[in-house]
Amino acid sequence: MRVRPTALLGFLSLGVALCQPPPAVEFTCASLLEVVRAGQLRKESVAVGDKLRSCGNEFNGKGEYLVSVQLFEAMRALAIKLDDQAMLAAALVATAGARTQLSDLAEAEVLARQALSLGERLGDKSVMAGALAVLAELVRQHGDYDQSRAYNLWALELFQAVGNTRRVAYQLHNVGFTYLAQGDFPKALDYLEKSASALKAAGNEWARATVLLSIAGIHEDLGDYARNRELLRESLRIHESLENKQGIASVEDAFGRMYAEQGDFVAARQAYEKALTLRMSIGEKGGVASTLINMGEMFQAEGNSEKAAEHFRRSLEIDAKVKNSNRQAEALAHLGQIYEQQGKPNLAVQSLKESLRLGRESGFKRLTASALDHLAAFHLRRNQLASAEECLKESLSLREQMANRAGMAKTLTLMAVLAYARKDFAGSVTVAQRAAKLASDLGQPEAQWRALTAAGRAQVALGKPQEAAQSFDAAIALIEGARVQAGDSRREQSLYFAERLTPYQERIALAVAGKRGEEALQYAERSKARVLLDAIQADREPVTKRMTEGERSKEQELRNALTALNRQVLLASQEERPVLAKVSALKQRRDVARAQYERFQSSLYVAHPELREKRGAGSVLTDFRSPGLLPTPSAVLLEFIVTPERTYLFVVRRGGVSVHEIRVTRRELARAITQFRTRLASRDLEAGDSARRLYDLLLAPARASLRGASEVVVAPDGVLWELPFQALKPAANRYLIEESAVSYVPSLTVLAETLRVRPEGGAASVLAFGNPAVGKESVGKRKFVLMDERLEPLPEAEKQVLALPAIYGGSAKVFTGRAALEERWKAEASRYDILHLATHGIVNPRNPLYSTVVLSAGEAGSKEDGLLEAWEIMELELKARLAVLSACETARGQVTEGEGVIGLMWAFFVAGTPATLVSQWKVESASSTALMVGFHQRWRAGANGVSKSQALREASLRLLKSSEYSHPFYWAGYILAGNPR
Repeated sequence: MRVRPTALLGFLSLGVALCQPPPAVEFTCASLLEVVRAGQLRKESVAVGDKLRSCGNEFNGKGEYLVSVQLFEAMRALAIKLDDQAMLAAALVATAGARTQLSDLAEAEVLARQALSLGERLGDKSVMAGALAVLAELVRQHGDYDQSRAYNLWALELFQAVGNTRRVAYQLHNVGFTYLAQGDFPKALDYLEKSASALKAAGNEWARATVLLSIAGIHEDLGDYARNRELLRESLRIHESLENKQGIASVEDAFGRMYAEQGDFVAARQAYEKALTLRMSIGEKGGVASTLINMGEMFQAEGNSEKAAEHFRRSLEIDAKVKNSNRQAEALAHLGQIYEQQGKPNLAVQSLKESLRLGRESGFKRLTASALDHLAAFHLRRNQLASAEECLKESLSLREQMANRAGMAKTLTLMAVLAYARKDFAGSVTVAQRAAKLASDLGQPEAQWRALTAAGRAQVALGKPQEAAQSFDAAIALIEGARVQAGDSRREQSLYFAERLTPYQERIALAVAGKRGEEALQYAERSKARVLLDAIQADREPVTKRMTEGERSKEQELRNALTALNRQVLLASQEERPVLAKVSALKQRRDVARAQYERFQSSLYVAHPELREKRGAGSVLTDFRSPGLLPTPSAVLLEFIVTPERTYLFVVRRGGVSVHEIRVTRRELARAITQFRTRLASRDLEAGDSARRLYDLLLAPARASLRGASEVVVAPDGVLWELPFQALKPAANRYLIEESAVSYVPSLTVLAETLRVRPEGGAASVLAFGNPAVGKESVGKRKFVLMDERLEPLPEAEKQVLALPAIYGGSAKVFTGRAALEERWKAEASRYDILHLATHGIVNPRNPLYSTVVLSAGEAGSKEDGLLEAWEIMELELKARLAVLSACETARGQVTEGEGVIGLMWAFFVAGTPATLVSQWKVESASSTALMVGFHQRWRAGANGVSKSQALREASLRLLKSSEYSHPFYWAGYILAGNPR
């Protein structure tokens, strides 16, 4: 959706104060401003009034609207004191125009109508015309384009009558803009090009730059990106030469939209951040709201719906005050989509219908068409085909009237989906291919891959697998080509990819149907853990090495603020009787600090583009029979792909690849896994029944391959990351762990990488931290203690790490209590082969890179808060072969389709550790100690020839066979992820 509601902001008020050359006055504009602000304006003359007007216009031309309002208000006060009606009329018009830029619309309207009335009494056509121009902008912002055009044409006539050629040029632009908003591109171009020519002849570069921006918008809608880019560059050059902040911001916004349309989200983000900073600096509320919508749309395209919703809501808050119905309609349309994704259909349809109502009332055709598309997509997902068709027909008609080719590609893709739903497969292919061709001509990879995917699905239905394969492959190529430009953070990159898995899944289904198992597995690998693979394969250089002194200082300032707030939240939440309002307020402040730090980190990659990882350059595994991947004839690799309608199981042995299609939907699978985990958490004796059913569903197809397997490596997908496969039951009285060692990997390619990596640790072998001091004195006599966010003392965890020197010898270094400092861990971790953290863990599923391992914070003034977060781990360069996270839910985080689990485990992979031992649920302290000590005793860094996965199996079996810890809750919670050897 491309409303561009601020395209002519900053264009109206320059020159509305009649623009006569002022007499010479001894003040400079800067000194005059100081005098006005100090309330010390003593000279009372027409010359001073003219100087106030002239300086106000100067600041207005630079987008300094707050400053210009101060000067115009001083001019108005002076006019009243002098009883100078002509000066008062000019001041009213100028102040109204400047307040319009600040979105003070109610005040601006009062001033403009006063000016119009006074101008009529004085017979001053210039004042009347200026007031009408402001009123035209005010009603335009309310979506009344017909009335806006009427006011503008009246103002045009008056300016022509007084011979004000510059304002005639302005009014030509404003009339053209009303036609642009209503989709009448020929009339819009006619008026706008006349305006640009007149302004160029008059040498008015500032105004011409604004007109060029509007003309560029038309070429964007027509799909002429080359001409759009050319005009934007010229507009930006002019605005920069004039130091016009509002103009620069408007052009940066336009560049951001263009980049986002072309799939270059990195460049789009940079442009939007510049625009937002400029708009906020000059207090341009409407412009801030527009940029927030653009950024929200970008985040939504990347798959980050949470961040997108935040931006749309912030925009709505502004527009509720300034009453801009166009932007409200746009934000509501996008929020409707997000509500639907969140499973809130009533809120979704309410938002979408309100968006459409506002769009129709405004008469803005582009806005109405986009709202119709959003509503049609909603109806399609609910199989409400008649309603969807009605919306799409109206949308396409509007887009054709506007010759809006960019929008047509999206509408046509939805029409192809509609035809498919009606089983008109031939019609679906025709429409989808038309949409793909249009998107290709316009350079829109996002719209193109979606259209190609729609075509491919219809070709499968028509029994044309070769054509379908070509369509899906072309879609995949576009996605993989564009993903190198998706987001600055790895989480944003993973979310981008998660939203674009459909053509991969369709291609897998096609290969499976053709009984080409290895081909299907290759596409499965191309769809999994690609962001993690890029990070593992990258030759990383920490950005901190390239920071300037100013950047280092800023980073330290932001980190200090974040550290202080983290600590305050922790202490407040651990009080005997926490005050919820206080904790909530502190968390809100911390979230703001986090957002500021994230923006700063993104800005570093803008300033140092050479540090950006090369994405998509890594090779995906194709040789699945490599002896290095399968060390023994009895090893088995299991890879899952979970799609909305079915699940695929790939079984890899030295003899080759086999694939099984499992008829279970993603929703059904999630329900079964949740039920099983609930029973495990409550130590329900009936959990065995669920374990047997899940084995029969997911692993029974591979029963023959699993028979006799000494080692099973599982590459889960989606909801399957929540399932402890080791606790499934191939027989009524037997668990999988009793037959095989079980480990996990994000993908087989990542497994190959972890096997290839040979970290070189120092002479010391083990660094272990346990039971850090977090503020509570005693756990009393409670026997059952969870290692979770309640942060009770963990004497069992202390016992756990103190046992390690007896196992590994004097090279094991152990810190407990107040000595288990976060600062110490960061300083020493990179020198050890084995890292062991026995403490509390706090998972953050919404913002997984803020998931935490709790350590000690140190004395007051320490640089660290005692909360070792996932993003901090990712910044380190670790050389350990194994990281043991003996804490609650360290295997959990945000399950991202395709990428896997984003969280602590993922962070250690990125930091260079090829294997982690982590927990899938809230583990109990005493049983964790027994399991961890048993694991280390059996493994001892591989010195006794036992692999990590075998050591974990034997330690688990010891608990399983005990009387106290036989339930899988106690022994199945920990998993080994990564290199199992």
